[in-house]
Amino acid sequence: MPLLNERHGLTIDEGDLHDITRDKLKLYDEVILPSGEVHKKRRSTSNRAMNEAERAEFTTRALTLWSTWTGVPVDTLRKEATDE
Repeated sequence: MPLLNERHGLTIDEGDLHDITRDKLKLYDEVILPSGEVHKKRRSTSNRAMNEAERAEFTTRALTLWSTWTGVPVDTLRKEATDE
């Protein structure tokens, strides 16, 4: 995350990145409020909410998205995630 913040002049934390990622990957249901405003009810990405295949797909899509933002290859991001 520090790389993303430094490269693009952002100040987002892990929670922000998680929410932004779910929005970009369209992992939400739209709820129409009585006012007519649309609210995004984000889906859970926890191990309890996703099976192994869904979790692997989410991880691959998220890493691909982050790779485009940071310029770091997906394989490098994946390796860094598993080394921690």
